[in-house]
Amino acid sequence: MQREIRLLRLVHDQDAAATIRLTVRHAKLNADLDYNALSYAWGERTPVKQILIRDKDRRYRVLTVRENLYDFFVAARKAYIYQGARSTENWTSAWLWIDQSHIDQTNQEERCH
Repeated sequence: MQREIRLLRLVHDQDAAATIRLTVRHAKLNADLDYNALSYAWGERTPVKQILIRDKDRRYRVLTVRENLYDFFVAARKAYIYQGARSTENWTSAWLWIDQSHIDQTNQEERCH
């Protein structure tokens, strides 16, 4: 198993109604990493929402997330739009590790690691 993690960053967007878009980055665990970890109660499996993630090939793919994670991204984007980079709640400039989307639940080895 590689000793790396996947990090996400919200793409800056001035349109509050636009589809949520994220950029993914693979980072080695022994690197000097600067990121925020986001963990929360998993909640209900439905409803779900779809967001877009840009991979290393700069192509977007669809990721289905639970509504509570989607709501977090909507709130983070609104804080950026209305408060700008001055906001202490500006999660749009931070790399994020998110347990819901960063642990491959189908991979027993990764879940245990």
